[in-house]
Amino acid sequence: MILNEAVCWGMLRHNYAERVEKKVRHTERVLRSCMKIAEKLAEKTDAEIDAGLLAQAAILHDIAKFNDEENHHIKGEKVLEKEYKRLTGRSLDKETRKKLAAVIAAHKGDFDPPGKVKFEAAILRMADKLDKYSRGKPSADESYEKSMKRIKKYFEDSEEYRSFAKVCEKRREKLKGAGSAMVF
Repeated sequence: MILNEAVCWGMLRHNYAERVEKKVRHTERVLRSCMKIAEKLAEKTDAEIDAGLLAQAAILHDIAKFNDEENHHIKGEKVLEKEYKRLTGRSLDKETRKKLAAVIAAHKGDFDPPGKVKFEAAILRMADKLDKYSRGKPSADESYEKSMKRIKKYFEDSEEYRSFAKVCEKRREKLKGAGSAMVF
């Protein structure tokens, strides 16, 4: 049997629609978790967190994922610029683009963001890892621990890090206890 063109288009649209919907739900959970972690961290420390930058990075952290699953965190800057220009007809200002790209790049792989966005980068990274608990992923603990070690090394086990780790651990415990139901 040969598939006709309409069936092929339908299959493609269904596949992408499902992937997009999953990615949107993931992004919504990551955004909520980022804001909750930032709120709790602000209550416990004098960390200066740019909530606007954090929200933008949370929403856009997987923007390049359909282009390159493995390296999407690195290719985010290129896709950010392309999509911003497509939507607005203008280039994204360099400072905003660089900050967003730095936070997005740090959510996976190595953790070495510029100091001016270190909290936003750490929060996004851990919110993304914490989302594995809401989806019941078996790799959640390993992913969480690995990321916390990288962040600890970056922050040199400072008081800032210890406060951050406590906030993340509380979120983790809530999510682990909730199973697949997201807790806020």
